Amino acid sequence: MDEILIVQIDDRQIVVHTKDEIYEGSMIEQLDRILSQHGFLQVFRGKYAYMPRVTAYDPKANRLYFDQDRYPAMPVSRRRKKDIVAYIRNKMVNDE
Repeated sequence: MDEILIVQIDDRQIVVHTKDEIYEGSMIEQLDRILSQHGFLQVFRGKYAYMPRVTAYDPKANRLYFDQDRYPAMPVSRRRKKDIVAYIRNKMVNDE
């Protein structure tokens, strides 16, 4: 995020300027691209979770948790479930 110089919105399109590049696209596409580079993953329509802070995932309830008390809980859409599972598996492999 330190590389972003200008964020511009024109007709529901976002343009992100860095020192070396310009990224254009829908706001959702650009937001997803930027946030994913910083540990966020879209888990539901319009909701992103900061994955390094996730402490548990309940596949039956389809929820992410951010502390041991399982509060707050963040719902995961069925469409995004495979992305969450892949992230967790990848993290487990890399942590070994």
